[in-house]
Amino acid sequence: MISITCTDPPKYQNTKFVGIAFSTLFIDFMNNHEGHLFLTCPTVNHHLKEILKAYKAMLDSPFSLQYINCEEPSGWLCPTASKNINWDDFYVDKSRQNWGFKSFNDYFTRSIRPEARPIDPRSDSIVHSSDSSPLFFGS
Repeated sequence: MISITCTDPPKYQNTKFVGIAFSTLFIDFMNNHEGHLFLTCPTVNHHLKEILKAYKAMLDSPFSLQYINCEEPSGWLCPTASKNINWDDFYVDKSRQNWGFKSFNDYFTRSIRPEARPIDPRSDSIVHSSDSSPLFFGS
């Protein structure tokens, strides 16, 4: 399962959750005591770190551009995916192949125009670190 999920870049899926297939392998481990012990084991973490480094290398490579397109429904630039993104907020070149993105990770760390998202300087404001929405507030 790990080999399968780590050798292909993620396809776009029209869901509210955007995640990597790799994380679904551990979802059941994350919410119980035994899973906590497993995922905090130094030996397990050493091996997971190596797997994640290899996955990151693939997502940084041109191979990962496979689904950074607008031609197919599973492409991250397809009309369905794009309706959730104000592309005018970002530096993109829609005339170039893959809109100029060099990899999957390049797509997800795209540069934003500073004027598009001014940061509220007030000390009582909350600044979210990504384009996503917080799942919950609380302690």
